[in-house]
Amino acid sequence: MNAAAVRVCAAAVGLLLCLGTAQAAPTPEQAQSISRQAYIYGYPLVDLYRIYYQFFINDQSPEHRHYTNRLYNAPGLFGPNNTTLQSPDADVLFSFALLDLRTQPSVVTLPAIAHNRFYSAQFVDQYTYNIAYAGTRTTGDGGGKFFVVGPGWKKPAPAGMKQVIRADTQFVLVALRTQVFNAADLSEARKVQAGYRVQTLSEYLKTPTPPAPKKVHWILPLGRDAQMRGLDFFNLLAFVAQFCTIDPQERPLWQQFATLGIKPGVHFDSNALPIDDVKAVRSGMTVAQLDVLAKRQSLTSSAGVFGDRAQLHGDYLTRAAGAQLGILGNTAQETLSFVIILDPQKKMLSGLLNRYSLHFGPRDLPPVNAFWSLTLYELPSRLLVPNALNRYFVDSGMLQSMSKDSDGGYTILIQNPTPNGNLDANWLPAPQAPFYLILRLYYPKAQALNGQWKPPAIQVLSPPTPMPTIPPPPSGTPGPKTSP
Repeated sequence: MNAAAVRVCAAAVGLLLCLGTAQAAPTPEQAQSISRQAYIYGYPLVDLYRIYYQFFINDQSPEHRHYTNRLYNAPGLFGPNNTTLQSPDADVLFSFALLDLRTQPSVVTLPAIAHNRFYSAQFVDQYTYNIAYAGTRTTGDGGGKFFVVGPGWKKPAPAGMKQVIRADTQFVLVALRTQVFNAADLSEARKVQAGYRVQTLSEYLKTPTPPAPKKVHWILPLGRDAQMRGLDFFNLLAFVAQFCTIDPQERPLWQQFATLGIKPGVHFDSNALPIDDVKAVRSGMTVAQLDVLAKRQSLTSSAGVFGDRAQLHGDYLTRAAGAQLGILGNTAQETLSFVIILDPQKKMLSGLLNRYSLHFGPRDLPPVNAFWSLTLYELPSRLLVPNALNRYFVDSGMLQSMSKDSDGGYTILIQNPTPNGNLDANWLPAPQAPFYLILRLYYPKAQALNGQWKPPAIQVLSPPTPMPTIPPPPSGTPGPKTSP
């Protein structure tokens, strides 16, 4: 079908019918392959909808933050009670807004801030692509107004806009991060938050509000675990896709998905599939999740994992792995993250089995234009875990309170028991369970981005855990045999 025919088809009967052109029913082998593709392609969209729903739609959720087109400023840093986002940044003060762009654009305003503080506005579409940034790295600390428009908006931006941000999806999430230097600085960081603004265009211009968009009949999301096996996953994918412009290069994918009944805005009913196809679709999901897991475990940094459509250039497997590891992750130029999940012997990190250390030499500290942090997450939840210190990360601002090593560097102790000596300031508490670490470099310097600088290897401390004292055998009882 040539481009003119596609335009005629879309104008006459809608893109959905174009995608739903009749095709032969797939064989079970084909159904498994299509299911695998649809899962890998769709996982980020489905998981981001779960976050939308809990933060902005379900007002019965303990983590409900606000409704669409309204800004939510978190009063404190993320902690163990925040369970919706996996691998959350616990070292910045978050603000969130979900922009509904169906009837009109939005204006996002950032205030001018002090030169030494980092802030960032990340604009994420429903595909989880980072479509734009504003703030310290990209637009400086002078603030400004940013005009965010959805698909099909053609009118010019109002005067005074610093940037026009165009989205291919009807909803866009804005995640704002504000640096907090220490506990005493929290009130100053909140003053920065107070300068953030999110307004619809009519609110900004003080003009009449356009007619309300069609009411959305929101459907229940699946939990993180259920997303990996429940066939309702594909109904959620079809539901979210109705708010997305299908990229021309992805239309063949959707034509394949349609052979299983997965079509934008159309209810997917797994009961309508032949029993052999249901088994094949489940098998495809299993294979896909194993692929995503293998990819996830192979990642050592966020370079190339998060970005815009052009940067990821059709690598849906990496996009899915990034979403599972830490959805809403930043593009590397904004925040470069290193994942530490194995020790030098390629064994999983575990606070039950071992104690660990990470040593930064005096000239080997992470090279950043802003700041860096090391955060610990428990497995398999990928969440922050309670500890006696209520400490979930160590960052560059804490160095002045830490004990220095003899070489002038710093050693961070990562373990469950309290460290010996006066080393609490160097301690990142670990759970008695498997865990992993993320080292984040906010606004990294070139030597980190080009690989000249690499993080130090984590070390296993010896002895790994205190050994229990074995009492001597009773008198007259033979002791254990020893080698000569």
